[in-house]
Amino acid sequence: MKIRWRSGPISLKQLVLIAVLLLALIAVLVFKDPNVKQISFMQQSKIQEVSFSSHWSEFQNKINLTGAAKIKDFKLIYDKEGLIYKVEFDLIDNKEYYMYKHCFSCTNEVENKVSLIRNTQHEQVPYADQYITGDLFFNKLDFLKTKPELLDQQKFAYYLIQSSGRNEGISYKGDYFELIENDFRKLAPLDPPEESYKGFNIQIVGNEHPTSFGTGENNTKSVIIR
Repeated sequence: MKIRWRSGPISLKQLVLIAVLLLALIAVLVFKDPNVKQISFMQQSKIQEVSFSSHWSEFQNKINLTGAAKIKDFKLIYDKEGLIYKVEFDLIDNKEYYMYKHCFSCTNEVENKVSLIRNTQHEQVPYADQYITGDLFFNKLDFLKTKPELLDQQKFAYYLIQSSGRNEGISYKGDYFELIENDFRKLAPLDPPEESYKGFNIQIVGNEHPTSFGTGENNTKSVIIR
């Protein structure tokens, strides 16, 4: 069947039809794109009950990651009851770059769906060697979540666990801790910006809302991972 448009200006109905066809085409391309997947890293639960290492191992198998896969820009938000609100992170695995997002309690229904996007690079992702492996990161996160001095859930309504994943110098205000193997201790305060601590690092930041987290002396705790 051929569709013929009459000559002259396009009518409103024709514009609507064109828009609908374009949206349908975009939807088909997105949902058939092999680089867009809905594979969950974890289900919603309380942070104290989560085995991050187990979830990571299962996730590796689901999307065929190597043991050298690196973590970048990790963010996890949980409330004062410990219930996980949102988790997102990027992954670097040789020439593959992944972006994962999953919000469990967002008001926007689109955000409450799992989003895993894969991009294949022509060459290895730059500076990949400067990032922490997922194996090491989630192993340390499992250890740190058992420390009450870090996960004090009574002061704020929401908490953000964040990490760039990079071996770098940091000078956030607030308390500092050091984790070497299973040796966990508090460090001396910094006088930023003149002073800094260097290493892989994780911050726990408190806030009254699940968005717009800001670091400060009274709401931020940083852990240096050696």
